Formats: sequence, structure tokens, C-alpha cells
Amino acid sequence: MKKIAVFASGTGTNFEAIAENIEKDVLDASIELLVVDQKRAKVIEKGKRHGVETLVLSPRDFDSKSDYERAILKRLEEKKVEWIILAGYMRIVSPVLLEAYENRIINIHPSLLPDFRGLDAIGQAYAAHAPRMGVTIHYVDAGLDTGAIIAQQGFDVDPEWTEAECEAKIHEIEHVLYTDTLKKLWGAKVLVIGSGGREHAIAWAFSESPMVGKVYAAPGNPGMRDVAETVAIKADDFDGLVTFVKENGIDLTFVGPEDPLVKGIADRFEAEGLKIFGPRANAAILEGSKAFTKEIMKKYSIPTAKYETFTDYERAAEYLEHQEYPIVLKADGLAAGKGVIIAKSCEQALSAAREMMVDGKFGGAGNTLVIEEFLEGEEFSLLAFVKDEAVYPLQIAQDHKRAYDNDEGENTGGMGAYTPVTHIPQSAIDEAMEKVMKPMAEAMVKEGRNYQGILYGGLMLTEKGVRTIEFNCRFGDPETEVILQALRGDFYRICTDVLEGRVPEYSFDEDTYLGVVLASIGYPATSTKGVLIENIDEKAPVIFHMGTAEKDGKYYTAGGRVLFVSGKGRSVSQARDNAYRSVEKIKSEALFHRSDIGFRALKEY
Repeated sequence: MKKIAVFASGTGTNFEAIAENIEKDVLDASIELLVVDQKRAKVIEKGKRHGVETLVLSPRDFDSKSDYERAILKRLEEKKVEWIILAGYMRIVSPVLLEAYENRIINIHPSLLPDFRGLDAIGQAYAAHAPRMGVTIHYVDAGLDTGAIIAQQGFDVDPEWTEAECEAKIHEIEHVLYTDTLKKLWGAKVLVIGSGGREHAIAWAFSESPMVGKVYAAPGNPGMRDVAETVAIKADDFDGLVTFVKENGIDLTFVGPEDPLVKGIADRFEAEGLKIFGPRANAAILEGSKAFTKEIMKKYSIPTAKYETFTDYERAAEYLEHQEYPIVLKADGLAAGKGVIIAKSCEQALSAAREMMVDGKFGGAGNTLVIEEFLEGEEFSLLAFVKDEAVYPLQIAQDHKRAYDNDEGENTGGMGAYTPVTHIPQSAIDEAMEKVMKPMAEAMVKEGRNYQGILYGGLMLTEKGVRTIEFNCRFGDPETEVILQALRGDFYRICTDVLEGRVPEYSFDEDTYLGVVLASIGYPATSTKGVLIENIDEKAPVIFHMGTAEKDGKYYTAGGRVLFVSGKGRSVSQARDNAYRSVEKIKSEALFHRSDIGFRALKEY
């Protein structure tokens, strides 16, 4: 939070605009002092109304201008003021303050500098019949309105306008432009690590925060540029990311994908004294090792499927020959959401186990294999903000893992999602919180692995109650794309409150949000790159880019999952209709999608 002093001489309308925006949390600042040089200025009353301490000093009461400013400087130093904001202050600032606050004094001037400097700039411009008038915000230096320009906004003058009408238009611009400019200067800078649809949604959520001035995404993707500036640094380049954060004064880094978290990016940032949202490596192991997670669930009686763990293929094969089917095989490590096989027969299970453990289909992730019983029921995703033992749940969502309609085909990273999931009763959500999410957060504290960040619970409501399918150490994809659209609250403030041990405030929209993934033909086995995509003409949050490339203003496929197209409505049916209406507008020879996202919610229960 920036500590500022506002200098004013007259009515104080710009002061009041700044004060009101601070009170609304649009500006992350506090007015420590209102400095007024006119004892009868109307701004004094406005200062009282906003509870701002006011210093009224007339230069006539001092032997020199330097003495006058030294008296002001003493109070500024006592109040630990960091910036001086001139808001209708009718005096030239002398070297006393210029030296003490070099490049930290800002003025708003009612003309498009360098034209019409000094007093009565509006009258000067009007008398000169200027075709354009406007407002300039600039740094203050020793010259008369000669400091570096920070922002300008102008308008074409209607020849029929009076000077009073021009002045009214200028004041209208001033009150918005000053706040917007200060927000950009002082607003929080956020870095989102990652490049998919989840990260696009996260960057969008941060860009909506009145407390955020700038969002970066590393490495990001072309579709994110409507909400963030992309930075060519890979998610696993910890040195490059740390350097960027330090050089650019980033206030918060948010990690989207699991891989850098499992590899310890949070540990590295914390060691450098940098604020990061995401668990340390010893907590991210909940996603990094399925074997570890199954063991800790067993130890702390967190309900899950029965399982066995193997590091030797022959022993795994022998075990599989004596099991009932279907059965679930999971690669222990990270496999981009594809390391889970539901085998319907022993033959299929043996083939999948060999591919993982012998053929290295998922690299080192498949060296250890978890085999667990197949559970039947209704799946749902429960995500929560977690800080040590404190767990703050988000609205549940349901995604669609299989590649094709009717839940056929291979498992994918997710082909669509929607929220809320009204056919999952609140009693099941409560059970999940009390028996799964809270116990896991508490277990991690007991294990010396305190968790902070997003905890993802992949859950199933069975005939015997809620069972845990998996835990992830980050936002789910594509659940994030619908959950963040439904979230009502300042996302930046929520994240910082969680990190700093405060209870976050948020709620959820009553509408349903549903999204459809457009994927490359052949996904998840293969992906098609470089094929033109036409008619992507809608802005986020309707469409989030998951894997696109841009050339000459056109988008091309650049990954397995390419676009997330969403719709909202009063019901699942309405949201689905709106989403598919947008899907049908998009044309590409290389894309396919499921046509039944949300079908479970439309069944009779």
C-alpha cells in the first residue's frame, strides 16, 4: 500500500475522486496527509469528510518558499509519505521537495502538453480555438509543466461548445484518468506461470481485480494478450523467472501447472524472499507421487479406493491376473493428466502395465505403478484455497475426462466442464470437506508438509459415500475456466488474504457456466499443429486459449487441447446451448469436440 500526500489549492474534486477510489479499494493507497495552501479552500471540508488529516499552510506565513516547503517536508517525513500527488495545486514546487521526492511527484494538467502550460490552460486552449483539448498526467520537475508525460487523454472540440462545456469535459476525464494512471503505477503486478487455458483464466481473473495494475504470463500464449503481457520465459526456468520478478517488481507470482510446483519453484521463490501462490515441493508431492498420496490417505483414514503399489512389472502382472475387472492403473508420477488407465480386462491391464513400467510410455512417471479398485458413482471436483489447516472451498465442478461422447475413448486432460453441479447434494460436499479436504490439510501439517495454495480433490460419490480418486496441487484444467467465471470476489485480494492468514471473502454467481474443449484430431495420442482456426472473434471469458499460435493476426493449432469455449445460463441446458452456439462458429479442419458436455446433469436423478 502506497502512502501518499495530496496537495490542493481549490475545490478538491480530483482529491475527492482519489479518496473515493481508495475507499472502494480501487487504489491500493492511503492518504496520509492533505496539504492545502489556501486557508479558505473548499478542499479542506472534503478532507474532513473523508477523514484525512489536513495540513493548511500559507506561504505568506514564511520568510521564503524554501522555508515553507521545509515545513511541509518535515510533516511528510513524520507521516512516512512515499508519493506526492498534486491535484489542483497552484504553486510551482521548489528544489526542497523535488530533491526529497525525485520522480515521486505527479501532477495533473488540464491540457495536452506540451501545449498550453501554466495557469488557465483551459482558457488558453479555448482562446486559441484548439481543435483538441484534454488532460495530461506527468512527473514534476524544475520546469513549468515540463516533466515526463505519464498519460494523456484528449477529445475533439465541438465548435459550438462554450468554454464551460470544455472545462466540464476535462474534469470528467480527469477524475477517471488520474485514478487509472495511479492504479497502473501503484497497482499490484502479478506474474502467472503457465501457458494453457487454465492460466488464461487465472490471468483474466487477476486482470479483473481493481487492485492489480499489470498482469504478466510466462510463457503464456497469444490468446492471453487481451488480459496479460506474455513473457518468453519457460515455466521450468526458475533462474529466469526469479530474475524477471525481481527486475519488474512483481508483487505476486501464481503458478498454474503442477510440474514447476513439484520441482520446487515455491521453495526457490521463498528462499529469494518473493511472494508466490502455490505449495512447496514437499507438499506438492500430493500430485507428484500417487503412491505417497495413497499412503498418507491410508495413514489418516481419508476414504479412497483399495490399492496396491508396485515397482516391478512381473509382480504387478501376477497381481493383475487375480483381480476383478474393471480395474484402475495409475502411473505414480506426473503424466499431464494421461497416466490413468481404466482396464476392462486382464489382457488390457497387462498391456497398460507393460507400456508404463517396461516401455516407458510416461517416462520415469511410470516406474512405480498404483493399482486400485474401480469405483462406481458420480465424479466431481472440489477445489479449495488452503493455508496450513485452514481450508476455504470453491464451488464444485464436474469435468469430462474421456475423449469422446458417452465417456468413451482414452482419458484426457479434460474435454469440458461445468459448475455448479446441482445433482451432487450439499450433504456430499459437506462430507467431502469433513472427511477428505480438511483431514488432508491437517495431515500435511502433522507430517511437516504445511500446504498453501490450491488443493484439488478429485472425488466420487459412491453408494458407500464420498471416496477420493486423486489430489492435485493446483487448479484443475478445465474446471478453472468455469469456476473462476462463477467466482464473485477480488481474486487478487483472495489470494493475498489466504497467503497472509486472513479469511478470504468471496461468493458465487447463481448462473451455470459450461465450457467445451476443442482439441486436435487424434488427441490425446497425437496433436496437430499449424492448422488455421477461423472465427475466433469473441473475447475472454467466453473463450480461453489452451494451445494456439498466432501469425499475422490469425490463430493456428499448437497443441492437444486448443480452445475452451464457454457459455452461461440460468440452467445447465441454457449454458450448454450458449456454449455450443459459440463452438459452431469456430471453423478448423484439425479440431474435434464432445457434443455431450453436461449430460450427467441433464439425466433424471
